[in-house]
Amino acid sequence: MADYQKALNAAHAEVQEILKKRSELDQRLEQLKATINALSTLLNVTPQPTSPTESLRLAEQINPHIFYGAAGISDAIRQLLADSKVPMSAVEIKTALAEKGFDMDAYSSPLVVIHNTLNRLDKQGELVTVKNPAGQVVGYSLNSLSTARERFKQAHKAKAAGEQLRDLKAMTERHKQK
Repeated sequence: MADYQKALNAAHAEVQEILKKRSELDQRLEQLKATINALSTLLNVTPQPTSPTESLRLAEQINPHIFYGAAGISDAIRQLLADSKVPMSAVEIKTALAEKGFDMDAYSSPLVVIHNTLNRLDKQGELVTVKNPAGQVVGYSLNSLSTARERFKQAHKAKAAGEQLRDLKAMTERHKQK
């Protein structure tokens, strides 16, 4: 029995480590996207999609269900909640994802995966939870303040990257003149 407990503890520890790494990677990805957008603006070029998700969103203009068919669970839930005008329960999210073409067969327990994803997004401040009088969570919606805050951070990072590029160009010009 102790071996099972050790294995369970090790699995929990590994999940926490992977979630931390994923969060760090997500932050770095956002920094790189802001840099790409800033550099593209300075060079007056159209930025290419920087992720499969962005490519899919472009394709979604042609087929509205294509995004859900190929997105990861986190992005699919974010998009579903962004499109929804009212908070949704985990069961409603599961049903809506399936209706939009998300492959629920990839998960042995899709509702557990959805709950875990919602909990992670909530801890990251991306969601607002709706609770009943007993304090139980009955619905989720996208945190518009979090979204606005992220857009502000990205704009600030893009501005900083643009300023760095401008300074680099000025230094290059000065060096050429010497």
